[in-house]
Amino acid sequence: MSQIHPTRCWILNALLLVIILPLDLKGQDFQLVEKYLSSLQPKPQYQFNSAMAEIASKLNESKNDLQKFQLLDERTRLLEKTLPERKLNEWVGRITKLGISKEGDAFLSIQLSGSLLGGVEDRKGVEGSKPSGVKQRGLSSGSVIFLTREERLSDLDDKSLIPAGTALFNLLKGFQSGDEVRFNAQLLPEMKTFVRELDQVMNARLLNPRFISRFEYLEKIEIPESRQSTLKKPKNASLTGKSSGDKKLSKIGKAKPAIQETDLLALLPKIDLHLFNGYRLSHYDWDYAPFMDRWLRQMRINLQNDPPPDYLSGNFPEGGRVTVQLELKREGKIANSFIHSVGSVSSLMRNHFERAVLSYELPKLPDNFKHSNLRVGFFHEFPPLPHLLFIQKGQKRIPGNASVEAGKKMNAFDEASAKINQRLQRKIKVKQTLKLYHYQLKKRIEEKIHVFQNFSKNERMLIKLQVTRPVSNTFWEILEEPATSAFRLTLINALERTKIPPLPKLLQDREAHKVLLDIRP
Repeated sequence: MSQIHPTRCWILNALLLVIILPLDLKGQDFQLVEKYLSSLQPKPQYQFNSAMAEIASKLNESKNDLQKFQLLDERTRLLEKTLPERKLNEWVGRITKLGISKEGDAFLSIQLSGSLLGGVEDRKGVEGSKPSGVKQRGLSSGSVIFLTREERLSDLDDKSLIPAGTALFNLLKGFQSGDEVRFNAQLLPEMKTFVRELDQVMNARLLNPRFISRFEYLEKIEIPESRQSTLKKPKNASLTGKSSGDKKLSKIGKAKPAIQETDLLALLPKIDLHLFNGYRLSHYDWDYAPFMDRWLRQMRINLQNDPPPDYLSGNFPEGGRVTVQLELKREGKIANSFIHSVGSVSSLMRNHFERAVLSYELPKLPDNFKHSNLRVGFFHEFPPLPHLLFIQKGQKRIPGNASVEAGKKMNAFDEASAKINQRLQRKIKVKQTLKLYHYQLKKRIEEKIHVFQNFSKNERMLIKLQVTRPVSNTFWEILEEPATSAFRLTLINALERTKIPPLPKLLQDREAHKVLLDIRP
């Protein structure tokens, strides 16, 4: 397996020098969320949005309804070209309306991501009036809505409403208005306009069209939680790692512009790494290895005895890190101790590790130890249990193909249920795989970190790692320099020796996997 070799890159993108302020992506920084959603758009969606925006911009130059009607013909040709099968696959949008009809059917409305200037969901106007929220001049794009009808009587031909008891109806119970989603839908045919839409005034049809849709599947897009992170200017203008200039990543399509990567740095998954794993000492100016290795070996033996039952039973599948700090006198007596945990750690898990550390009968400190006491910190990490993560308790399995008796065909209801179940199961599997891969990557790097001195608690180094296929092309960049060169050198040496694990099969459909490494003592 190939290693990562650092090279020198003389140009530091100025965009990496900006400050990423504390973000609350679900409320405060709407524009950043939109950029993130735009980066998830499939190529057909981007092409559709670009063409629709171009047609909408021509509305400003239209002098009468005849010219506007001509734009509708142009839009029809656009729909025939971009959606020949009237099929939307993995398109990205936001739920703007979700409710129940008088007859008990679910209705749904999704605003397409990427065309968000001035669209209003509920517009009731007369011919010639401007849609609410839409300016007559200077507006290049509106909002595109895909929706079902809201009453069964008006939906007799379209059959867009989602009947109660169906798999999609049950799936929608976990959504609410405002959720960002990926969705699959089938648009309905129309003789003159190619795609059926709700009757609206002329301006609204061009700026804020609403297309009748039969939704087939929805998947919630998980926007990363808010994160406080600042990017500090490195001490020199070089990036560490295999130069990104040596490798040109292929793009999905030439027509789709790249989102500024700096804008999305705060949205990348982050792995917290630590220099000290095993133990940390207040003094290293003595022959500490034999003394500490015996203690550490006995501690690991004790950890194997009577593991905490709540962790084994899966009540805390995310795991966490536990720290036991103590003060040791020269005669081998422990003066005081303190325990601290981060992550999903129960009191039983904390007590289990504390007993493992303190149950060792300590000898006296060796004669070459010249200090009055020794402060020691022991660390233990309860690994995550990916097979128990992301599965809700009491979740019922939807029948799949294997549950159908041999020789019998699946009816429409079971077939739709099986498709949704397959998508949901794959989503859970991808999350589990990603969690496990991040943990493996973390341990690979931490195993190569060798520390022979103490560091301040305020030290920090931020690195962007880009794992590619093949893994030999993986490179990394320093985004935030530490305060001391010794801390930096320790991390660089560890990264040079680390053999990055290859991407699992479930993650190999992506061009590269980017992750932030946040390293602290």
